[in-house]
Amino acid sequence: MTVPARLVPIAKAIACLQANPDPDCRAVGDEMARLYASNASRFGARNGKSLAYSTSLTERNRLLRALWRKHDRWRDLPTGAAARAMLTAFSRYEAGRWLIDSRALSAPPQEPEATFWRILMAEETLPGSIKQMRRVLEGDG
Repeated sequence: MTVPARLVPIAKAIACLQANPDPDCRAVGDEMARLYASNASRFGARNGKSLAYSTSLTERNRLLRALWRKHDRWRDLPTGAAARAMLTAFSRYEAGRWLIDSRALSAPPQEPEATFWRILMAEETLPGSIKQMRRVLEGDG
Protein backbone atom coordinates (compact mmCIF):
# COMPACT_ATOMS: atom_id res chain seq x y z
CA MET A 1 0.00 0.00 0.00
CA THR A 2 1.34 3.46 -0.94
CA VAL A 3 1.49 5.83 2.01
CA PRO A 4 0.85 9.58 1.44
CA ALA A 5 3.80 11.70 2.55
CA ARG A 6 1.92 13.25 5.47
CA LEU A 7 1.23 9.76 6.89
CA VAL A 8 4.79 8.45 6.63
CA PRO A 9 5.48 9.13 10.35
CA ILE A 10 2.46 6.98 11.29
CA ALA A 11 3.60 4.19 8.96
CA LYS A 12 7.09 4.35 10.50
CA ALA A 13 5.63 4.18 14.02
CA ILE A 14 3.59 1.12 13.06
CA ALA A 15 6.68 -0.55 11.57
CA CYS A 16 8.71 0.20 14.74
CA LEU A 17 6.00 -1.28 16.96
CA GLN A 18 5.73 -4.38 14.78
CA ALA A 19 9.52 -4.88 14.93
CA ASN A 20 9.72 -4.43 18.71
CA PRO A 21 10.86 -7.51 20.69
CA ASP A 22 8.09 -6.93 23.25
CA PRO A 23 5.05 -8.99 22.20
CA ASP A 24 2.66 -6.36 23.60
CA CYS A 25 4.25 -3.67 21.40
CA ARG A 26 4.05 -5.97 18.36
CA ALA A 27 0.37 -6.59 19.10
CA VAL A 28 -0.30 -2.83 19.23
CA GLY A 29 1.59 -2.37 15.96
CA ASP A 30 -0.37 -5.16 14.30
CA GLU A 31 -3.67 -3.68 15.47
CA MET A 32 -2.68 -0.19 14.26
CA ALA A 33 -1.70 -1.65 10.87
CA ARG A 34 -5.03 -3.47 10.64
CA LEU A 35 -6.97 -0.31 11.50
CA TYR A 36 -4.93 1.77 9.07
CA ALA A 37 -5.47 -0.71 6.24
CA SER A 38 -9.21 -1.04 6.89
CA ASN A 39 -9.71 2.72 7.01
CA ALA A 40 -7.59 3.32 3.92
CA SER A 41 -9.59 0.84 1.88
CA ARG A 42 -13.10 1.59 3.15
CA PHE A 43 -13.64 4.39 0.65
CA GLY A 44 -14.31 2.50 -2.55
CA ALA A 45 -13.88 3.96 -6.00
CA ARG A 46 -16.74 5.79 -7.64
CA ASN A 47 -16.44 6.65 -11.33
CA GLY A 48 -12.81 5.60 -11.09
CA LYS A 49 -12.09 8.02 -8.21
CA SER A 50 -12.15 7.36 -4.50
CA LEU A 51 -14.42 9.38 -2.24
CA ALA A 52 -11.38 10.85 -0.50
CA TYR A 53 -9.89 11.94 -3.84
CA SER A 54 -13.18 13.48 -5.01
CA THR A 55 -13.57 15.32 -1.71
CA SER A 56 -10.01 16.62 -1.99
CA LEU A 57 -10.63 17.92 -5.53
CA THR A 58 -13.88 19.57 -4.46
CA GLU A 59 -12.07 21.41 -1.66
CA ARG A 60 -9.22 22.41 -3.98
CA ASN A 61 -11.69 23.78 -6.53
CA ARG A 62 -13.57 25.70 -3.82
CA LEU A 63 -10.30 27.27 -2.65
CA LEU A 64 -9.37 28.27 -6.21
CA ARG A 65 -12.76 29.88 -6.91
CA ALA A 66 -12.60 31.79 -3.62
CA LEU A 67 -9.06 32.97 -4.43
CA TRP A 68 -10.16 34.19 -7.87
CA ARG A 69 -13.07 36.15 -6.37
CA LYS A 70 -11.06 37.84 -3.61
CA HIS A 71 -7.57 38.44 -5.04
CA ASP A 72 -6.98 41.96 -6.39
CA ARG A 73 -4.87 40.74 -9.31
CA TRP A 74 -7.46 38.30 -10.65
CA ARG A 75 -11.01 39.17 -9.57
CA ASP A 76 -11.69 41.52 -12.50
CA LEU A 77 -10.13 39.28 -15.15
CA PRO A 78 -12.19 37.15 -17.53
CA THR A 79 -12.15 33.46 -16.68
CA GLY A 80 -9.54 32.47 -19.29
CA ALA A 81 -7.13 35.24 -18.34
CA ALA A 82 -7.59 34.49 -14.63
CA ALA A 83 -6.96 30.79 -15.25
CA ARG A 84 -3.73 31.53 -17.13
CA ALA A 85 -2.52 34.02 -14.50
CA MET A 86 -3.32 31.70 -11.59
CA LEU A 87 -1.57 28.73 -13.20
CA THR A 88 1.51 30.88 -13.85
CA ALA A 89 1.56 32.18 -10.27
CA PHE A 90 1.11 28.65 -8.90
CA SER A 91 3.98 27.29 -11.02
CA ARG A 92 6.27 30.07 -9.81
CA TYR A 93 5.29 29.49 -6.18
CA GLU A 94 5.73 25.73 -6.43
CA ALA A 95 9.18 26.07 -8.05
CA GLY A 96 10.37 28.79 -5.68
CA ARG A 97 8.92 29.81 -2.34
CA TRP A 98 7.20 26.45 -1.75
CA LEU A 99 10.62 24.88 -1.19
CA ILE A 100 10.87 26.95 2.01
CA ASP A 101 7.17 27.20 2.92
CA SER A 102 6.69 23.41 2.72
CA ARG A 103 8.50 23.07 6.07
CA ALA A 104 6.19 25.55 7.81
CA LEU A 105 3.42 24.43 10.17
CA SER A 106 1.03 27.11 8.95
CA ALA A 107 0.21 28.87 5.71
CA PRO A 108 1.95 32.10 4.72
CA PRO A 109 -0.07 35.18 5.73
CA GLN A 110 -0.50 36.60 2.23
CA GLU A 111 -2.50 35.45 -0.78
CA PRO A 112 -2.19 33.74 -3.18
CA GLU A 113 0.63 31.92 -1.38
CA ALA A 114 -1.65 30.87 1.51
CA THR A 115 -4.09 29.12 -0.82
CA PHE A 116 -1.32 27.55 -2.87
CA TRP A 117 0.31 26.29 0.36
CA ARG A 118 -2.98 24.67 1.48
CA ILE A 119 -3.38 22.94 -1.88
CA LEU A 120 0.19 21.64 -1.91
CA MET A 121 0.04 20.54 1.73
CA ALA A 122 -3.00 18.44 0.80
CA GLU A 123 -0.76 16.82 -1.83
CA GLU A 124 -2.82 18.31 -4.64
CA THR A 125 -1.85 20.34 -7.66
CA LEU A 126 -3.68 22.64 -10.02
CA PRO A 127 -5.45 21.54 -13.18
CA GLY A 128 -3.01 20.73 -15.96
CA SER A 129 -4.34 23.11 -18.59
CA ILE A 130 -5.92 26.53 -18.93
CA LYS A 131 -9.07 24.86 -20.26
CA GLN A 132 -9.35 22.65 -17.14
CA MET A 133 -8.62 25.60 -14.86
CA ARG A 134 -11.34 27.64 -16.59
CA ARG A 135 -13.82 24.84 -15.89
CA VAL A 136 -12.84 24.85 -12.23
CA LEU A 137 -13.26 28.62 -11.95
CA GLU A 138 -16.60 28.48 -13.75
CA GLY A 139 -17.78 25.86 -11.27
CA ASP A 140 -17.79 22.97 -13.75
CA GLY A 141 -14.66 21.27 -12.46
